[in-house]
Amino acid sequence: MKSLTTRKRLLSTLGLLLAGPALASQTPPVIDFFDTGVTQCWERTYDTAHLKEHPRQLVTAISFTYFPTVPFMTDEQGELLPYWFNDGQYSAFNPMVRVRFRDSGHEFENMAICTSAPAEDLKPGQIHCGIECDGGSFTIEVEPDGNLILRNRGFAVTPCGEPAPGEEDVRLVRPEDDQKVFRLYPMEADACRLPEMPEEG
Repeated sequence: MKSLTTRKRLLSTLGLLLAGPALASQTPPVIDFFDTGVTQCWERTYDTAHLKEHPRQLVTAISFTYFPTVPFMTDEQGELLPYWFNDGQYSAFNPMVRVRFRDSGHEFENMAICTSAPAEDLKPGQIHCGIECDGGSFTIEVEPDGNLILRNRGFAVTPCGEPAPGEEDVRLVRPEDDQKVFRLYPMEADACRLPEMPEEG
C-alpha cells in the first residue's frame, strides 16, 4: 500500500487537475456510466487455456475497484477526504488497479485518477484514467452486458518508480505484450476488496 506521502502527492496532482474552491462536495458525482457513490469492482483471472493461446501476455489477473465508503486520507486539518472529487465542472474518482504477472507471486497495485474532463482522443462513453508520477494511463468503458473494457496505453502498477517489496524493478503493464485490451467482469459489491487507510508517520 502506498505511503501517506505518496497519496499526498496524488491528492496534490488531482488538485491541479480539478482547480476550484472546494474539491469535495457532499454528493458523489456520476461520471457517464460510473456512479461514484456506489462501490463497484470488476475482475478477470486468465485460465491456462487463454494464457497458452496468448504466450506473450504477462498479466494473469487484473482487477479495477472503486470504493466511495472508505476515506481516502486525512488532510492537514484532519478532515477525512473521499475517493471522489467534484468542483462543479469536472469530476474525478480514484480506483485501485491490482495486477498479477506470470513470473511473480506478488500482487501489484496502484491507484489511478479517472476524470470526466473531455479529451480529443476519447470516444463517447470512454473515461480517461491516469497514474501519478507519469505512470502512464488507460481508458475504461462499460459494455451493455456490464463488462468493463480497459484499453491499455501502458501503465505502472508500482507507485512512483518504487519497486514493490521483494521486487527489483517497477512493474509495467505494456500493451506491446499482447495486452492492449482487458475485458473484466463485474463482481458483487460485497466481494470488492477495499484498501486500508495509510498510517501517518
